Amino acid sequence: MYRTAIEKLYRWKAYEQDFSKHAPIEIVPKIRMVWNSIPSQLAKENKKFIYGLVREGSSLFKEFKGALTEQYVCQQLKTIDDLGVYYYTNDRGSCEVDFVVDTGEQIVPVEVKAEVNLKAKSLKTYRDKFHPAFSVRASMADYKEEEWLVNLPLYAVENMKMYKSGYFGENK
Repeated sequence: MYRTAIEKLYRWKAYEQDFSKHAPIEIVPKIRMVWNSIPSQLAKENKKFIYGLVREGSSLFKEFKGALTEQYVCQQLKTIDDLGVYYYTNDRGSCEVDFVVDTGEQIVPVEVKAEVNLKAKSLKTYRDKFHPAFSVRASMADYKEEEWLVNLPLYAVENMKMYKSGYFGENK
C-alpha cells in the first residue's frame, strides 16, 4: 500500500513537471495553481471541481475552461469499463464532436459545454449525417431529455454507464 501511494505521488509530480515542457512559461504558474487545487477539491463530499475556488478572477479559467471541462468529461468516461471513447471530425475540419462513445451496442455522440450555452451545431451536423438513436450534451445545465438529445449535467457524466445498460434512449 505504501509503495502504491509513493508511485501515485511520483506520477502526480511527473504530470506537474510536464506543464513546463508543453505550456508557455508565463502560464505555467497558473496551471500549477489549478493542478494543486485538485486534491483538496476532490476530497469534498460533492467531488465537484469549482473553478472559482482556485483563485477568484484568474484569467486561466477563461482561457482554458473549455479544455479543462473536456478533460474532466474524458476522465469520467474512461472510468467506465468496456466503453470505447473516441473523437470525431469531418474531412474539412468544420465539424467536430468532442467524444463519440461506443457502448458495444450503440454509438453515442457527446458534446461538452463548459457553460450553459447549449448551442451544439457540430452535434446536430453529426446527427444529420449518422442518425444515432440519441445524442448527449454534457453541460452546466440541468438534466433534460428532448426528442434526440439528453442534456447531462457535468456532475452526472459518470452516469453514462447507464448507456451501456440501455437506460437512455430506450423510448426514442
